[in-house]
Amino acid sequence: MNFFKPKHFLFLLPLLLFVQGAMLASKVVRVGVYHNPPLSFVDDEGLPQGFVIDILSDIARTEGWILEFTPCEWNECLLALEDGEIDLLAPIAFSEERAERFDFSEETLITNWGQVYVQSGETDISILDLEGKKIALLEGDIHASVFQFTLEEFDIEAELLYFNEYDEVMHAIEAEVAFGGVVNHLFSMQHAHQYNAQQSSIIFNPIEVRFAATKGEHEALLSQLDSQVSIL
Repeated sequence: MNFFKPKHFLFLLPLLLFVQGAMLASKVVRVGVYHNPPLSFVDDEGLPQGFVIDILSDIARTEGWILEFTPCEWNECLLALEDGEIDLLAPIAFSEERAERFDFSEETLITNWGQVYVQSGETDISILDLEGKKIALLEGDIHASVFQFTLEEFDIEAELLYFNEYDEVMHAIEAEVAFGGVVNHLFSMQHAHQYNAQQSSIIFNPIEVRFAATKGEHEALLSQLDSQVSIL
């Protein structure tokens, strides 16, 4: 027996159109996630976590966005954002050089800076003492770029070793593969105690951490982010 009558369809049609419209109205935002705790990371269950991820998730609920997270290593995240394979990346430090590659939010999420860690017992140093030493850096890191420029300005010759995560930088110091290394302050606050490495007196490059989007593609998206961040 057929219980589905035309009048039932006419009753359901507005509901079906509403659901379809709501689905079409939901904006899918592809977000790169890299290992930078406590700001962003992927937990043991494969779920994105961190301070910036929490902020973005709250904004997405308010704006009705669907977030699609893509785990990637830092340099891969930058290339994916530049190529439009992802729409958004955070946390990312703002710089004029990067602003030529990406569009940035106006609002700052948090401030951060670079910190040099060294082998235990070697903390009483200045940047001049890095002459001839092996220094571990994160590939594509803004602090790494500024650090390298600073070495050049002081005419200091050091052997620079590049890694894909801050964790690898700290392990290189701990294993004495490198004399020292550069990490950001927020990472060091949460994780430095896990490694046999010590904080030196060398700090540098205070920066503003923001959202970044593919160049010329997501002006409205960044505007919505700024609007929400400004009231947090």
